[in-house]
Amino acid sequence: MTKLYSLIFITLSSLLSISGDTLLVAASKNHKSMFTQPLFWAGVVLYFFVAVVWVVIYRTQKFAVANALYSLILLISTPLIGTFFFKEQLVTRQYVGLVLAGIAMFLL
Repeated sequence: MTKLYSLIFITLSSLLSISGDTLLVAASKNHKSMFTQPLFWAGVVLYFFVAVVWVVIYRTQKFAVANALYSLILLISTPLIGTFFFKEQLVTRQYVGLVLAGIAMFLL
């Protein structure tokens, strides 16, 4: 697998994971039993596909490098989704933490 394909698969995995997280958060906002909610099950299905994509990635990529890139993508996108979709607000300390985490990922 070339580096480009690896990058594509890691990005795909990140997008699927973020989508699964978003569906699970949306399902948790509903006060019904989570096992009866379609959003919950859609999130579970997406996580299954994330696992399948990671098996493909791990065949050719180093664990630490692949997961660092995955974490960086999640680090950038997760606060954006929380802010725009769920109207969550971050405080200054959290923004500083995100910047420092991004620097740490870059140094890895």
